[in-house]
Amino acid sequence: MTHPFAARASLPIAFALLALFGPSPPNVEAKPPPRRPAVAPEERPEAERPRLDLLFVQPDIDFLDRGVMGDDLDRAVRAGATEVIVQYLAHGDSRLPPRDPTHPDPVVWFLDLAQERGLKVWLGTWELAVLWRREIVPLKIWRRIAELGAGLIEDVAARYHDHPAFAGWYWTPEAVWPEPPSESRLESLTWTTKKALMRIRAASPDAPVAIVLGPSFGEANLLSRSWCRYIEATAPERVVVMDGVGMGHLDASLAGALYEQVGTCARRAGAIVVADIELFGPADLGLAPGRERLQRQYDEARAKTPIVGAFDLNHHLRPDTPGDAFVFGPVPEPATSVALDFPTRNPEGAWRERAKLDYGVIQARLAAGSGSFRRLELVTRTDHPEYVVAATVGEDGALTDLGPASPTHGPGHNEVTWTWRGAEAVAPGVAFRMSTKSGTLDAVELRAYR
Repeated sequence: MTHPFAARASLPIAFALLALFGPSPPNVEAKPPPRRPAVAPEERPEAERPRLDLLFVQPDIDFLDRGVMGDDLDRAVRAGATEVIVQYLAHGDSRLPPRDPTHPDPVVWFLDLAQERGLKVWLGTWELAVLWRREIVPLKIWRRIAELGAGLIEDVAARYHDHPAFAGWYWTPEAVWPEPPSESRLESLTWTTKKALMRIRAASPDAPVAIVLGPSFGEANLLSRSWCRYIEATAPERVVVMDGVGMGHLDASLAGALYEQVGTCARRAGAIVVADIELFGPADLGLAPGRERLQRQYDEARAKTPIVGAFDLNHHLRPDTPGDAFVFGPVPEPATSVALDFPTRNPEGAWRERAKLDYGVIQARLAAGSGSFRRLELVTRTDHPEYVVAATVGEDGALTDLGPASPTHGPGHNEVTWTWRGAEAVAPGVAFRMSTKSGTLDAVELRAYR
């Protein structure tokens, strides 16, 4: 399930290095690298940007570098954030807080950096990679992670509780259940979590606690009844809702319904819902998210929740990422759609020659008076093509290749958008030529733009 910098599964490298070199790596006091300008000239005005109220930080080796993390927190402020969540303080058998409280503590450094920028910080607990299996996680694993997480906070609460930047505790184990739990399993899961949170509250009085939920692998009914009982029993101050879109669990168009269902449960418990937009693409596809998909995620979250967050700051909102372009980059110039006289949805593909069954062609004729185009898009569903080439169609039906189309994930959770951009082209028709492993194709939409 893990996919470096592309999935929510954990990145334990920083913890491994801590275990190897100790809690004070030799480069932490080094002069930080030169910073980028606070605002790049190509960035859109602040008032026009999507506003992210909260951002996750997934600890990796950069967490130990105050210069790099300072730059990341500067970006958080520019994105509109007032809070960050450190996803976890420990992973596997290693932890960020040094066991000896007299040793240098990178968590304190991070809190100091946040305070300098007016940010509040929620600190996570303990992460185990086994929680990210597609199979049902054994109850003994839940009990183990609850014991580890509560024990960690009991050990370190006094170090961080009174820091001016400290906001509360984030219960790291994510309730992403492959199927609705049985009554006995739900009772055990709930009671195990409730007891752990009681220990955390006793160790850190008056500190709020956040828990996290997310849609399961392909789960459409959102498990609302199970989640309601879980939320009501654990009584958190906040409920963070992963939208599941980046993992490919949920379509962005369903995210609003997800927030509404969880919001109903949360209000009964007196909790606030926090939307968590996933800024990455599914690991199994290996594709970056498309701008249209990210915009849908943001719009649903902003309309349905009081706090909009995103995952994550230090990987998917770094410079030159799709998240960076979505939040800070210029808004693309509006494109005028060019009419097609038969936008094609063809589940079986349209094969040009029996001798070339590995090549499929989807084509459409431009409507009279449509003129030229500069961009073509094809939206496909599983099975997705291995590659796609855009082409023009002449009056005689001959295809002339324009060039390869680039894929991005979305707008739907099982959809890929293939985009060709180039110089102005004029032709009676347009087409996409593609190769598939299965010889079948589900083409959802073909678009042409000036």
